[in-house]
Formats: sequence, structure tokens, C-alpha cells
Amino acid sequence: MKSILTVKRGIGFAALIMIFVTCFCRFPSYASETAVNERMFPGSVSDKDAALFEDEELTEEDERQLRVKLDEIDRKYDMSGSGSRMSIELLENPELTVVYDPDSGSFSYTMPNGGVFRSTVPLGGMCCSRAEVETGDMTYIDRLSHDGELYEGETGKKATVSADDPEKPVMTSFGTELPGNYSLRIDSQVRTGMKISTCRVSASFRLIEEGERLRTDVLTAPWGYRIKELRLDGKELNVTRPGFMELIRDGDYVAVFEPDPGKADAGRLLPEYSISFFRDSTPPCVSFSKDIRQGPVEGPLEFYRSEDDTVLRLFWNGQALESVPDPVTATGDYRLEAVDPCGNTFSYEFRIQNKRGMPGRYYILIALVLTVFFVIVVLRSQYSMRIL
Repeated sequence: MKSILTVKRGIGFAALIMIFVTCFCRFPSYASETAVNERMFPGSVSDKDAALFEDEELTEEDERQLRVKLDEIDRKYDMSGSGSRMSIELLENPELTVVYDPDSGSFSYTMPNGGVFRSTVPLGGMCCSRAEVETGDMTYIDRLSHDGELYEGETGKKATVSADDPEKPVMTSFGTELPGNYSLRIDSQVRTGMKISTCRVSASFRLIEEGERLRTDVLTAPWGYRIKELRLDGKELNVTRPGFMELIRDGDYVAVFEPDPGKADAGRLLPEYSISFFRDSTPPCVSFSKDIRQGPVEGPLEFYRSEDDTVLRLFWNGQALESVPDPVTATGDYRLEAVDPCGNTFSYEFRIQNKRGMPGRYYILIALVLTVFFVIVVLRSQYSMRIL
């Protein structure tokens, strides 16, 4: 019996030793296999992905998606290995080449990357006629505003440009006759091989009416031009700076611009350009029926415009009134703003302080009523005495 137990113990002990040796011998193999399977290289297929192809049957859709994924990895790996990468160049307000087309009456501007846009009004200039702006291939109007507010244009056209987002509709042209200041930003993206060249131009122009009065302090020459002559009320002024001139007096101005030889192709292809306007920087005047400079006045207070086109805005105790009463009678603090069509503004501040108590006409009325009452009482008393 003891011998049988001894044999069983020996067999069990030997089995334990064999299991231990087997596990000990296979441990390095497991460690090595795990390390190999976890190694990943850009653009390569891992052992797990290879086993997936060998052991499992994939559908056609799974194979297509996996093939696309692997192609992307290979492409990235090849680009990083060769050192070739997509380069992007951005130029803000670069030098432009400008020419003039007499047939269409437009100025054509070319950017360094080849982007082209055309305008019937020279950039930075003024004009009394209709303005037309049109862009060429790979060029579009990214932003347009009129007097500081976003503007779509009267005949703005939408098109598709092959840029970063081919599905994005952008503005490629617009036309307008509405007077005011126009600011626009034109973008152009041209791709050549592995390089994308982007040019961005911020420009502006102004449309005015014949004989319109302007409040402007500086006269700037349009792009590609310089100031040749400047006359005020028929008298020629000395042009000290061909690029821009400060205007310090009001009156009728006539400015003549000539091509600037310092601009590429400008001196050879641009015609002379002139504009006339009236500068008005004098604020409107308002007169009052009482002298408001001496302190509070008693209502009613009347006021008179010096010009019929002056717009009045009245504030009473800090609150803007929807309409301007004339005359003003209520007690309180007032501010009257006068604005002319050029934007010149002048404000007047005054205070109306009415005397307490009833107005004098009420006292007169009360006196008349008392007098009539007294006469009636006297007459009735005399009549009563006669009867007695």
C-alpha cells in the first residue's frame, strides 16, 4: 500500500516538474512574439493585419475599405520618406500689376500668383458712374461691404471656384450704382504642383453723385496713379505729396491723376483720370427763439434750421424722442443734434425750467370772472333795494 502511494506521489511530482519546465521554456517565446506583433511601422501592415487576411474571409466592402486605408498610410509614408510636402504661401496686399482696357473701360489687376480681377473704378478712387467688378479664374470676392455694412450687390453673381472647398458658392462679380463707400476683399488661390499660392487684396472705392457734397479730409491717389493737378475754386494748389493730399479748406475741388511710373506697367498703359467734388466740413447751424447760452430758459422754445436738409435729433433727460416737437415746452434737460447729408454734426445742450404756479393768463381769466361776479352781485343788490 505504501509503495503504491509512493509511486503516485512520484508521478505527480514528475508531472509538476514537466509542466514547470515547459512553461519556463516557452516564456521567452511568448515575450518575443508579443513584441513583434506590437511593432507598427508607418506604411506597413502589422502581423495582426496579415493574419486577418490569412485566417478570416473578408467581404468585398471590407477589402475595399482596408485597401483605401492602407493606400493612405503608404502615401503618407512615401511623402515623409521622400521629404516632399505641400507648401502654402500667403501674400497679404501684394504689389499688383494694373493695365487699362479702353474697349471695356475697366482696370485689370494681376496678382503675383496670376489671379486677375477687373473694375470700372480704379482701386482707391471715386467715380460718378456705375461700378462693375469681375474676377477671373481661381479668384473670387470674399467680402463686400457698403458704408460699413455687408452688401450682396445689385447684380451679384454666384459661381463655383475650384479652391479648398469646391462646393462653396462664392461671389465672382457685382455691379452697383448706389452712392457710398465700398470695401471688398479679393482672394485668389492657385495650385502648382505641391505649392498653393494664395493672394489676398483689400481694396475700396467710392461712388458719388454729380455735385455731391463730401466730407473728406484726405485725397488719395488710386492704385497705379499719382496726383498731377489739384485745383480749389479754380485756383491751382501746390501738390506736395503725389500719393495723397490733406484738404483743409472747403470748396469746389478738381483733381487730375496721372500714371505713376513707379508702378509696373502703370506709366505705359493707364490713361489720365480726373474727378471733381465739393468739400463740405462745416456743421449745420440751428438758431433759437431765446438765448440758451445764459442758462435755463422758460418754455416754449422755438428753433430754426439754417439748411432745409438738416436732420434734427432731440434727447430729453437722456432719452431720444421719436419726433422733434417745435416748440419745446416741457421742463427738463435737452440735447439737440443737427446732422447734414455730409455727416457733419453739431449738438446744442439747453435746459427748460418753467416757473412754478399758474401761467399769467390764468390769473387774468380769474380776475375777469371775479369782476363779472362782483358786478352781478352789485346789480342784484340794487334791484332788491328798489323792491323794498
